[in-house]
Amino acid sequence: LNKCAPVDDRFVWNLPHIQPLVDANCSELSIPLTSAWISKRKEMRFHNTSMWFMLISRRSRYRQGPRYLKRGSDLKGNVANFVETEQILQRMDGLANSSFIQIRGSIPLLWSQPPRWRLKPPIRMNASFSNQIQVLREHLSDIASHYLHNITQYQEKLKGKETDPTLYIVNLIDKKGSQGQLGSLLLAAFIALSSPFREKNDNSDSHRIDSNTVKSLEDRQAIYSKVFYSDLSLFNPSKESLQQLPINLLRSKYIWFDYHHHFKGIADESQLRGIYEELKEIIDCEDCSQSAFFLQKLINKDVDVAATQRHLIRTNCIDCLDRTNVVQAAISKWVLLKQMLALLTNEESAQIDANHVNLNDFILTQTKDLELPLREVWAENGDALSLLYAGTKAMKRDVTRFGRRTPQGRWDDGMAFASRYLINNYKDKDRQRGLDLIIGTDRDYS
Repeated sequence: LNKCAPVDDRFVWNLPHIQPLVDANCSELSIPLTSAWISKRKEMRFHNTSMWFMLISRRSRYRQGPRYLKRGSDLKGNVANFVETEQILQRMDGLANSSFIQIRGSIPLLWSQPPRWRLKPPIRMNASFSNQIQVLREHLSDIASHYLHNITQYQEKLKGKETDPTLYIVNLIDKKGSQGQLGSLLLAAFIALSSPFREKNDNSDSHRIDSNTVKSLEDRQAIYSKVFYSDLSLFNPSKESLQQLPINLLRSKYIWFDYHHHFKGIADESQLRGIYEELKEIIDCEDCSQSAFFLQKLINKDVDVAATQRHLIRTNCIDCLDRTNVVQAAISKWVLLKQMLALLTNEESAQIDANHVNLNDFILTQTKDLELPLREVWAENGDALSLLYAGTKAMKRDVTRFGRRTPQGRWDDGMAFASRYLINNYKDKDRQRGLDLIIGTDRDYS
């Protein structure tokens, strides 16, 4: 490991086992293991230009376990079911390539949901409010250090074009019941992290946040419960990566989108329009250097980095499986067309401008041709991640694959729900022991 390019140890699952070999300069004897899903490379054509498309999902080794045994975050900000998904697009002639990363992970608070033979186990929030704030701070600082630290590398080159790097947090859980209580706690913790109110609430021991408390917080912060901004620089100023950036560059945008409420009655992808409206400031940005993806071009045999990914989208539901995969697939489709446009040469772009009066109509036409293979890839991605965390294929697979709910999809969801119930109560403890053995977690089972 120490003889190759820098390795992100979050994704080296057996690192504790091979670390002695690495420390002894015998890394060639070690075999790093990871948990990931990689799609088959698919050929896509856009405006008569052939491109390769690939999707890679990498699973973090931290806080690993079956869904009901591993929820939320630990004290260091590591969350359960954390997955980094990267979509890679490359011209077949090698003139340009692009990458777009999304992440998912359990709600970054201290909470649990032990099954105990309940069909829908209640959510428990046992930590003090001050501890919840600290955990959220640690998690967001970790995200900033891993994903927002590299934007300074090309800052001078892109001077005058760049926008403030923003973390978009898309929360898909219900706004009622125990999920609503958990979402309200997350909202209150976010608000408490943002300036002057943070200092007052860090010493609070209350973790029961009701709707009146949240409303009061909103009034005092003059923000709307669905979306608000705060400075990431407040989360952990001691991080070296944060010190490299101007304070006003680190911002977050929180979006609470009740998936089940919006899909009630009309269960198709059109209901995700609300999320698109909140993200279009980066998805529809005309200047690719201000958009959400990395772009690299080959110009006169020299590699030119035309854009770095300055924004990151973090999506979660309760399991970070079914609803999350539907939304991430939709975001992938919205960004993919912008990536393809960015990969075109100036001459190819000029042809589009000359032959198509309305660029949006042209993109819509191209989307229909690309939609089927993209949906297939994301449906397979959702199934793979769900098998690893919940033991069954993903639910709501029909929305990902076809863009709408179907009778067969509802039947499959019912079967998956029953299977998950049995797996949760009969097999998950054994699965947890196996994962602890692979990862090297020190746990006493006596």
